Amino acid sequence: MANFDSNQWYHLYVNENKNQALVGASLSAQSNGTRGSAFFQAANLTQPNQRWQFYAVNSTFYVLRTSKGGPDAFLSTKFEEDESTPGQTQPQMIRGNVSDDSVYWRVSPWGDGTFFLTNKENGTAWHLERKPNALLAMDSNITQPQDGQRWLFDTIATINNERFSTVNLPTATVNSPATITADPSEASSSSSDSGSGSGGLSTGAQAAIGASIGGAAVIALVVLGLFLWRRRRRRQSSVPASKMPAEAPDKVVYGRDTGTLDTHHDGAVSELPTTQYAELPQHERPVELPGDGYSPR
Repeated sequence: MANFDSNQWYHLYVNENKNQALVGASLSAQSNGTRGSAFFQAANLTQPNQRWQFYAVNSTFYVLRTSKGGPDAFLSTKFEEDESTPGQTQPQMIRGNVSDDSVYWRVSPWGDGTFFLTNKENGTAWHLERKPNALLAMDSNITQPQDGQRWLFDTIATINNERFSTVNLPTATVNSPATITADPSEASSSSSDSGSGSGGLSTGAQAAIGASIGGAAVIALVVLGLFLWRRRRRRQSSVPASKMPAEAPDKVVYGRDTGTLDTHHDGAVSELPTTQYAELPQHERPVELPGDGYSPR
């Protein structure tokens, strides 16, 4: 895979002919701003439609767009009924939100210092080719040499435009500043961290789960305690009246309250003994006491 600086504009040409340049036109109003044309013309590298950006979306594929087309117009392919090349597939510019996998291009070496271009949609059996009439097509005749398929790229100028620092497509979203190169040691550390964390829950997630389980256990214990307490209350209140000890009425004897001495836990009641009284007989004859006189013997 070729290496490109995504913060550079490039001149694209074939067969080592720098007098020609690939053009990516702006999106046409005739297609409601969804499509534009791609073709070759005489090189004029001040023209924005001849200034191309290669933006890597992964380690295999790039997307290509021009300064003229803007950040949302990408080189892709389409079926064209009038195309004479077998496969009837031509390149075009297309708006990102209506694109397909043909916007993803692979740049591979021929081995002679030049490169050929294939895309993800059409596969590696079809190369992007400049035809003799300056138009282009995807061609399955890829046996070397193929002059119209021998691509080269020259840098023109630095982009330095925030609008071209991201790519947003239905099948890929990339946001990587073109002027920043990741430090290999940092990338390795980040990859190892991601790999080690992908197999399990994070520490925060584990703590949250533990707290949830603990809270649920406390709630369960409270509910169980309340249930047992209410059950015990119901049992106590449902004891039959016949089993409850009757209260002994207070007894009064000659105006004296006998009182209750104590009530034990088993319901038994102890009372003070009732005072017993004895009266003298009413009809008993009186007995005279001896007088003070002396009785001789």
